[in-house]
Amino acid sequence: MIKNVFNYFNFSQNVLVFLLLVSFWGAIVYRVYALNWTGVIFSLILVIITYGILHYFIKKFNPPTLKLRRTSPPFGSKTWSSHLFGLKFWRTIPFEKWWASFLSGLKQLLGVEKTNRIFNLLIPFYIFLVAIGLFVLSNNSTSKSIISPWEVLPGYFFFIYFLATFILLFLLIYLQKNKTILLMVHLFFSFSVIWLVYRLGYGYDFFIHNATLGLIDEQGFVLPKPNYYLGQYSLIIILHKILALPIHWLNLLLVPVMAVFLLPVTLVNVLKKQLNYQHASLTSCLLLILPFSILTFTTPQNFAYLLLLLIIIYGLNWQDQKNYLLIGLLSLTALAVHPIVGFPAIFFFLLITIFKHDFKLKKYLISTIFIFTVISLPATFYLLEKNSISFADFSFANLIELPGFNFPAQDDVILNLVYLYGQNLIWIVLLLIVVGTVIYYKTNNKEEDYRPYLVIGPALLLSYLLAKLLPFNYLINYERSDFADRIFTVAIIFFLPFVLLALHSFVKRMLAQKKYVQFSWLLIFSLLISSSFYLSYPRYDKFFNSHGYSVGNFDVEAVRYINDNAGKDYIVLANQQVSAAALSQFGFNKYYKNKIFYYPVPTSGLLYGYYLDMVYKKPARETIIEAMNLAGVNEAYFVLNKYWYASPKILEESKLEADSWQSIGNGEVFVFKYQR
Repeated sequence: MIKNVFNYFNFSQNVLVFLLLVSFWGAIVYRVYALNWTGVIFSLILVIITYGILHYFIKKFNPPTLKLRRTSPPFGSKTWSSHLFGLKFWRTIPFEKWWASFLSGLKQLLGVEKTNRIFNLLIPFYIFLVAIGLFVLSNNSTSKSIISPWEVLPGYFFFIYFLATFILLFLLIYLQKNKTILLMVHLFFSFSVIWLVYRLGYGYDFFIHNATLGLIDEQGFVLPKPNYYLGQYSLIIILHKILALPIHWLNLLLVPVMAVFLLPVTLVNVLKKQLNYQHASLTSCLLLILPFSILTFTTPQNFAYLLLLLIIIYGLNWQDQKNYLLIGLLSLTALAVHPIVGFPAIFFFLLITIFKHDFKLKKYLISTIFIFTVISLPATFYLLEKNSISFADFSFANLIELPGFNFPAQDDVILNLVYLYGQNLIWIVLLLIVVGTVIYYKTNNKEEDYRPYLVIGPALLLSYLLAKLLPFNYLINYERSDFADRIFTVAIIFFLPFVLLALHSFVKRMLAQKKYVQFSWLLIFSLLISSSFYLSYPRYDKFFNSHGYSVGNFDVEAVRYINDNAGKDYIVLANQQVSAAALSQFGFNKYYKNKIFYYPVPTSGLLYGYYLDMVYKKPARETIIEAMNLAGVNEAYFVLNKYWYASPKILEESKLEADSWQSIGNGEVFVFKYQR
């Protein structure tokens, strides 16, 4: 039974279904038990059983028309295994035949021999450019604290990316085969900056999740067990245990690698084979004009976004029974990963179920789902802080914040053009959505039923506006807009089908023009994709400052110095990066009175407030004493990074208040010690 399911799902779908089932059942098993070896084995048994059930439903409602079983051995009359272990194995491999087929394929790309010679050069040259680009990324990796990867990469790197993008777009127009493979190569190039440049890891959340995963791997669970993130945790832990892959690399590469290997194949397959889109690969590639930061590094939120993108893609043809089942499985897994994506995904699945069947109260059910989509997430956020807010805390001023048209004016011409695009991107996206919606209503194609998107998308925009009213007092100031902004991101993703319609319509019109017009548009799109590539990563330039420094090697040295020289019980007041470095080295090592972790984790906790007082008010000894009283310890440390605002002033004041101090990395980090 399990073997036959491969006749119904293609390879990428089989990989996807396996990962989804592992994620979903692993989350359930972890929640009710643990993910030790017993829990992992039980999860895999549930995966196999569910796989068989899926096979049954696919076979019942959507029987296969083609059998994929091979009718003859690949190397002649003998089986491949007999050749493998025989002395004549290497002589049986048809190298000459393969080479002839390769050359023949290249010659058949176009009917003109001269153009074929161009392709003979362009394809290897494109691969060469990508290889050079990846080498530049790897060769400029750093363990220093940086704000942006562009700080350490040479300027010519962007020319490499631009030229590779232009060649790719050209190949996607004229190639007849293997377009999806080239698209996957380019996505890998585009999504590889963070994991190649940041040698120690990127972001604050990455280190928290790494430490949590390490603890789950060691003892099978962490307490208290969270109600979300479990889908990602379970997938990484199970893959780690059964494949012996390092948790660090699984957590680092999960989203980028899954995006590279699943998104292009799935999107091109649905657009080309199911919806009969012409130039599906080129249309798919043009989506890169929209910044893609959510696919460049792994967090539970980004993993959930990736699952949502797959839901949206399969939903382009939700009438297909196989797609329908995949949407249901993706939605359940998304709910196990993150509720901000999971709730809308479940509502979308319920909605297509209603559209798929003829219910008597169909209109009322659709209206009910619309209302629940609008209120579910804001209501959840409200319940999290209902005891700490009043009506006066609601901010109606946020609702009238509308972005205007921006015309950047700095000395740098290239950055002016990049930010002319980036700062007005919201209007470009809205224009694409409007154009796609108009095309949808004008064409009225029966194969493209986008009614579910026209229900969930507007509902999420209203949900976003409701969430903007909430103060989010339980979060630190600079994080209070994050949750509402995530709802807006989910809403935009639900409008993706209309963006695809607009891009596809433009591609058809562009390719009907003369060659020089096509060439001009390829240059423009290459510039837009390169601009989007730049905007998709943290920046530190004349227009924008991402502020968040990465964890550096001197942060690691500082936490090791404290660990080696401190007593048994102590606390440390430090910024997010130093706290993340401590998690990477020692995990969740020490907890004290009032459930205080010995570093300021999380930033919404009480200890981080004392650190902010030290750096923004005055590094007073009284503040340190209050923090020690809170945790019930007699020893504390204050860590100051050189890059911190007003660090020279804070440094001199701290030297007067502290019992002793130590310089790390020739003054890059200072550690101050306090005792009662």
